[in-house]
Amino acid sequence: MKSWLVFLGGGVCGAAVALGVARIFFAWGVGVSVGATGGGVQAGAVAGVGGQVKSEAEKADEVVKLDERIGQLRAWTEGRGTEPGGDAVYETLWEWAERDPAAALAWVQGAKRLPQRLRMLSVPLAALAKKNPADAAAWMRQQVGAHDREEVLESVFQLLASASPKVALELVAGFPGSEQPDDLGEALGALMTDSPQEALGYFNRLSGERRINSARWMVGSWARKDAAAAMEWVEGQPDVAASQSVRWSLLEECAESRPDLCVEFLRKFPNSEDVYNDSRSVSVMLEKSPEHGMAALALVPAATAESALQMWARESFERSPERAIELVRKWVSEKERAGVIRSGFEAWLDSDQRAAMEWLGAVTEPQLQVTLQAGVIAWQAQRDPEAALAVLNGPQAAAPELQDVVAQALSGWTQRDVAGAAGWVVANAGLVTAEQASEVAGVFLAQDEAAGSDWLAKLPAGAARDAAVETAAMHWAGQSEPELATQVAGTIRDAEKRTRAFFSIYGVLRSRDGAAAEKWLVEAKDLSEETKQSWRALAGDR
Repeated sequence: MKSWLVFLGGGVCGAAVALGVARIFFAWGVGVSVGATGGGVQAGAVAGVGGQVKSEAEKADEVVKLDERIGQLRAWTEGRGTEPGGDAVYETLWEWAERDPAAALAWVQGAKRLPQRLRMLSVPLAALAKKNPADAAAWMRQQVGAHDREEVLESVFQLLASASPKVALELVAGFPGSEQPDDLGEALGALMTDSPQEALGYFNRLSGERRINSARWMVGSWARKDAAAAMEWVEGQPDVAASQSVRWSLLEECAESRPDLCVEFLRKFPNSEDVYNDSRSVSVMLEKSPEHGMAALALVPAATAESALQMWARESFERSPERAIELVRKWVSEKERAGVIRSGFEAWLDSDQRAAMEWLGAVTEPQLQVTLQAGVIAWQAQRDPEAALAVLNGPQAAAPELQDVVAQALSGWTQRDVAGAAGWVVANAGLVTAEQASEVAGVFLAQDEAAGSDWLAKLPAGAARDAAVETAAMHWAGQSEPELATQVAGTIRDAEKRTRAFFSIYGVLRSRDGAAAEKWLVEAKDLSEETKQSWRALAGDR
């Protein structure tokens, strides 16, 4: 389903639409009110500054001014004037359509030149729909081609959904399902605020993907008004309850206002693939209602609990570091524990370095001191290149707690001074992972092949060298030097890694020239025929 949110190349954007059509009306001085049933927008008294009702003379003056602006639009599209600046085209069309949708619609359709004509059609069509949805639907069926009708209908729906939800829903009901918007949730959510049963009546007529897409917004709006009723309804709709987007919408709205309901929902539906959003909800509960947050931690999968605590720690470690550490130690696996504590402490350093360092000075537990000191080093390395180099060149570089700090510092050093980083790799090859060696090799060879080649020759045997050599082989294969690539890859001592490097060469060659790749494969002496056939099969050359 096509969707557009920007008028006139950036004039009125989707954010304005999302805030509601009624807000736009008021911003432009056109009074509106929504009926109690949500069934439409009726023109009200035009209010002046401060809410005072305008006099008849003021109203008449505004009519004259609108007529003048309409005349400017006509002159522009007929080549007799310049294009109105800013949002004037859209604003004038909107006010014109509110006053006389038929005339505005005829102008949009018949104007000699009008950029974004299809999108402009949605403005008077929305105004016409508020008067009579059936008339607007009939006009679109008769005047808009089948190819464009879907886009125009969605555009009109977007303009109506928030302020005139019932009109929007009645309008789309006049079209076959194949032309309706894929997501009717904004209108259903707006209608749910005033008329829940009517909104559910519309929703229950939906099916398939449109039903699930539309549920998210509707359920979120309902939960803001009546969380218990929304939760009970979702639990009774298996297809809706299984939707990750609906689940998130419901938990997001209830996590702060009704954490008890969130806990019950998680108890009934504990498993979710949406780790990130479930974690956000649990994190909010940990902060706003610790008792319910703790209960939620016991219900969600371990990965979700760890993620939730990491989110919470980054926001709340500063307020209660002892509690944060206690929770992390209870719920986070030993493998991930230090990283979560460090993340929270680094956030505290961002917020208040002096207080964080004072608290660190009072910590007496040795292992916790090591973890927090690693956080300090990582925090400094992000801000000070010299500090990063000090980490790499100091004795602490080999500490297990600093592996990711070393990786971060080395990556930054590689981008700033690859020759210097490469020299460090030669001297500390045992501390370098295959991925890090590969990154250095790729950057070095791209910047200076000769210097990069000399560096490769100096690397001591081991996993780091093998990874760097494989990257070099792919580099030269990409430079149309298969012989050199093969020669370099042949220096890898580990047979399995050497074969993998040859396969990488073949893949690069094949992506550039299938015939050259096949020639290389035929001539490869270190590969068995069985291996060659399997590579051809993997590449699709059966």
